[in-house]
Amino acid sequence: DQLTDWIDRVHGPTELIYSDFRPVPLQFHFCSPKGLFPLLDDSGKRVNPRLKPKGGKGAKGNRGRTPRQETPNLAFLLSQLQQRDMLPAIYFIFSRKGCDQAVADVSALPLLVNEAEAEQLRSRVDEFLARNPEAGRADQIEPLYRGIAAHHAGILPAWKGLIEELFQQGLIKVVFATETLAAGINMPARTTVISSLSKRTDLGHRLLTASEFLQMAGRAGRRGMDILGHVVTAQTPFEGAREASYLATSPADPLVSQFAPSYGMVLNLLQTHTLEEAKELIERSFGQYLATLYLRPQQDAIDALQAELRQLEAQIASVDWDLLTQYEKLQERLKEERRLLKILQEQAVEMQSGDLPIALSFAVAGTVLSLKGPNVPVANPVPAVLVTKAPSSGQFPLLVCLGQDNRWYVATVGDVVSLRAEIPRVSGADYLSPPTELPLKPGQVRSGTEQTWTIARQIPTPPPLEESAPEVYEQLQRMQTVEAQIQSHPVHGWGNRTNILKRQRRMQAIRDELDDRQEKLSRQSQRHWEEFVSLIDILQHFGCLEWSGVG
Repeated sequence: DQLTDWIDRVHGPTELIYSDFRPVPLQFHFCSPKGLFPLLDDSGKRVNPRLKPKGGKGAKGNRGRTPRQETPNLAFLLSQLQQRDMLPAIYFIFSRKGCDQAVADVSALPLLVNEAEAEQLRSRVDEFLARNPEAGRADQIEPLYRGIAAHHAGILPAWKGLIEELFQQGLIKVVFATETLAAGINMPARTTVISSLSKRTDLGHRLLTASEFLQMAGRAGRRGMDILGHVVTAQTPFEGAREASYLATSPADPLVSQFAPSYGMVLNLLQTHTLEEAKELIERSFGQYLATLYLRPQQDAIDALQAELRQLEAQIASVDWDLLTQYEKLQERLKEERRLLKILQEQAVEMQSGDLPIALSFAVAGTVLSLKGPNVPVANPVPAVLVTKAPSSGQFPLLVCLGQDNRWYVATVGDVVSLRAEIPRVSGADYLSPPTELPLKPGQVRSGTEQTWTIARQIPTPPPLEESAPEVYEQLQRMQTVEAQIQSHPVHGWGNRTNILKRQRRMQAIRDELDDRQEKLSRQSQRHWEEFVSLIDILQHFGCLEWSGVG
């Protein structure tokens, strides 16, 4: 479909005619040390149940590892093919050395050809060697008399030509070949054997692709000569029927463009085309078409972001952005003023807490205190007045106080939250005496009387300690000024200002993402052309190309 669409765009209306019909159908087999078996079940879509490993798919050996499987030897596999009349065969091995070794391994096998074929082979080979004495390799001549040959890039062309001719005539019964034989050479066979389902590449060992497997399998079945073509895969130490059935039932891989600008392409195109024409040709290439398809999700994402941005812009089109910016700045300033206020409050509390023991040593009756601590376990500090001091076993005396709640407290220095020397002393406190039933021990509490209630009502509620320091008060005033500005700002009256701010932030995030995606799309979509231009620059640098300019 991709190829059809590309041709349709470049050359005009094109109709795809698809057919998977084979004049000679293929039958897949699997060879193990136990014999040759059908690879697939009756449906032709799943592995033959007889070939599934015992213990199920996940069967493991010692220490949880998949055990190495026994493999059939080459002589056994060929004997199976000969017994079933499945020769001639092309036996694919993925290395030249492997092909040559296979020829040597089976050279001692009983003849794969009959007497007439053997006589004809000897005659044809001897005749060829008489004409081309340097073409044959000594280790390949005797096996060829027996109907066995190797075919790969390390063999001289004349010798390969002889092998191809003899194989087409049915005189050679097995050819050990590299995968290059699977494409471009007319050497169909009754059977193809694929020795391994994985191969070594520059990037490491990997499983064959479906297209590679089908390319080799497609050599099986001679039109007009065979009713069926046979494809045989063999058990290897690490690959078996499961991998073979997967490849046999997989569709062909998508087409992959091999298009890549090269020095030769640059020189050839610029000899006969202008730079603009060369760019147009590159942009019409199948490689560029596939790159565009690959980038389609990126373009779709850009389109979706642009649509969302337009929608957000329409929703807040009437917003006065200058006012909104002012409001946001005020919010940021308020946040900062609050942060500074908190720091100053903490510093004020810390400073007074450090001076408290000294201040208490000079405190006299009538001094206003705030009590809360281990011996005064209350939720909020209790405003109180110091009435008298009593000896203690510690460094500091006990403090006998009357609280604003008309209760007597016996406290220690550790129970005093603050001493408010700036507040006038409570009159009458120095005439009070603690009740006789009040034990002078830390934590003791007793209720007051009508007489003490008169004094208790005079005890003021002091402001929080952290607000009494001058620097704290000044900072509090600054914060309240900013709060008032926010309260009176026009934007503060907008009921949906939070949503507006969210939309504004989302719009900025969309713009940032759009810039990034569009930059990547532009760079990737021009990749082939940028490579072409870079090659021009290199050729010009070394004096291989005279060009007046690019662009």
